[in-house]
Amino acid sequence: MKPSSAMAIWLLLGSLVGANAQLGAPSTPPSEPTYTPIAGAQHNIQLTSPASLVMPVSARFAVVQAANSNVKYTTDGTIPTPSTGMSLYAGASVQLSGQAEIAAFAAIAAIPGATLDVEYYR
Repeated sequence: MKPSSAMAIWLLLGSLVGANAQLGAPSTPPSEPTYTPIAGAQHNIQLTSPASLVMPVSARFAVVQAANSNVKYTTDGTIPTPSTGMSLYAGASVQLSGQAEIAAFAAIAAIPGATLDVEYYR
């Protein structure tokens, strides 16, 4: 006996509803990672030449801010120049996650007199 089209649609919808009911949304959303500030913050880093960060051993996350003027930076281990690299504008910040990215960070002033402020977290 061949099922009717209506019966086939009903079976299909029933299996979809059952699958969705089993999958459902998690009862609690995943938690955001938490970071704790650690000693070793650096302020007013002068960028007269390309500079890397002096990372505390326990650092897992860093926030780097162009304190007073535009900066060029890289996170791949290459050396930025005043005209190459990613731009970080005065007052803006970039977040670095993981020791590899923090260690690979390098910056230079895009405009003379630029400085960086860095806060580290674990």
